[in-house]
Amino acid sequence: MSRLEKDKELIERQEEQFAWDLAARVFEKPKLSVWMILIPIILVFHMYRHQRYVDGRRAFTENYLVTRRRMLAQALAMLRDGTRLNLDEIVDLSGVSDAARGTYRAWVRLLVDYYKDLLNARGDQFEDLVRSAYHNRSNYLLVLNQLNRAEMNFNADLKPQLQEDAAAVEETVCRIESSTHILRREDAYRIFS
Repeated sequence: MSRLEKDKELIERQEEQFAWDLAARVFEKPKLSVWMILIPIILVFHMYRHQRYVDGRRAFTENYLVTRRRMLAQALAMLRDGTRLNLDEIVDLSGVSDAARGTYRAWVRLLVDYYKDLLNARGDQFEDLVRSAYHNRSNYLLVLNQLNRAEMNFNADLKPQLQEDAAAVEETVCRIESSTHILRREDAYRIFS
């Protein structure tokens, strides 16, 4: 396995862990109480709700990773095979509405650049790749803030198309965005402690 392939696996594992941690903050985990243990039918209901929580978290994680995995594969192909980034094709294949195409394009461009930076870096752990690529916390936070802003802009363009329950959509997107910001910041401080 080549160095690029190994680095891709490190990055992908980190993205999977990040998505799982993000899902834990976005979805409310049902709480178990003493009364549930004493009343079997309520315990069964709790178990059902808990399974829905686990399934929802898993589905969120998989959906969250779709674009990121594609852009990581694109970055790898660019570095390994010398292919060029065709943003028009990526945007066309995404199925994103006309209203969100520009912000989607900007976001995936940043993702590819971020992944290329990490793939070009050296290290045996994800944290080593980040340190090698960005050298200090300020540089890394700058890139993370650019990613956050691009995702927020894309989400803002998507929200009007998700009007079936506008209040719930707004609350969920807000939780995702604030949790993403917090988790990325925590990662930056952990990596550059």
